Amino acid sequence: MWKLNKIEWIDFEITSFCNIKCNGCWRETHRSAPDVINKEILPYKLIVERFKHEDLPNLKIINFCGSVDEPITHPDLIKILDYFLCWKIHINIATNGSLKTTKWWTRLGEKLKYNSHTVTFAIDGLEDTHHIYREGSNYNKVLNNAKAFIAAGGKASWQFIEFEHNKHQVEEAEKLSVELGFIKFRLVKSVRDKYKSPKKITNTIERSAREVSEKINCEYGGLNRVFVNHQGMLIPCCHLNSATMSYLNDREVTTPSRKLLDESQGELDLSLYYNSIGEILDGEFWTGVVESWSSDNPLPECVKNCKENNRTDFIMKVNPNVYK
Repeated sequence: MWKLNKIEWIDFEITSFCNIKCNGCWRETHRSAPDVINKEILPYKLIVERFKHEDLPNLKIINFCGSVDEPITHPDLIKILDYFLCWKIHINIATNGSLKTTKWWTRLGEKLKYNSHTVTFAIDGLEDTHHIYREGSNYNKVLNNAKAFIAAGGKASWQFIEFEHNKHQVEEAEKLSVELGFIKFRLVKSVRDKYKSPKKITNTIERSAREVSEKINCEYGGLNRVFVNHQGMLIPCCHLNSATMSYLNDREVTTPSRKLLDESQGELDLSLYYNSIGEILDGEFWTGVVESWSSDNPLPECVKNCKENNRTDFIMKVNPNVYK
């Protein structure tokens, strides 16, 4: 399914660092998280060595949106952006927006104001509710940073994850996003309201793959999209990231995806430190993931996230009179 010269979209998780806590995040729930988080970054040198413009002729989007990181924490983020900006592709940065100064965000806005480059600010509510899910984030600091970015010409999108505690504020937040100059308002229906406790849990997926009645319709595969994590592993999607991270630090838990890793060369089969992008795409793990879809036992992560009619709901609205 995936071929090097067909890749159109790359998600980068460039660090394992984050400055806030989100209830339900892998950082907060998984028992092996302390062995992984706040430990390492994806080196600028590795990115430059492995990702060449001539090898990726169909690339259209680079999205800095890791599953455990805050991309603004990477010390070489600006260098990484400069490397990709000359490719004439769309760049998006997904951020909680609560780091750096307004001067820094002004400079970023000036750098990204050309073309369609976007920064997506995660603002889940208003001043009295935003911090409930994004613990440690300061609502006013986030808004001030976003304002500085927008004032410098940057294009900003407001992402609002809807919970029981903030759903009454959706309309007001959307109105405010227009007033402040955000180009888009993205409403996401939360799947994390069920995570009420910060207790560490194992990477167990309760639903059996045998329950599948519809076929797997891979979201990432359909978009020619791939995921790169902070450990330098090229993975089919963000949903398999936790399995690959825990594989290195929690050998006691057995899941189908980890069994597949054992049957290949483990993390070495996915590592950009030892393989080219093309070699990984043709490797045993990636091949095994695709083959599982037509078997009696597709990977549970694929069942949970990419079974037909089983996708995360979101609504994207382009703000009128702001972005045309």
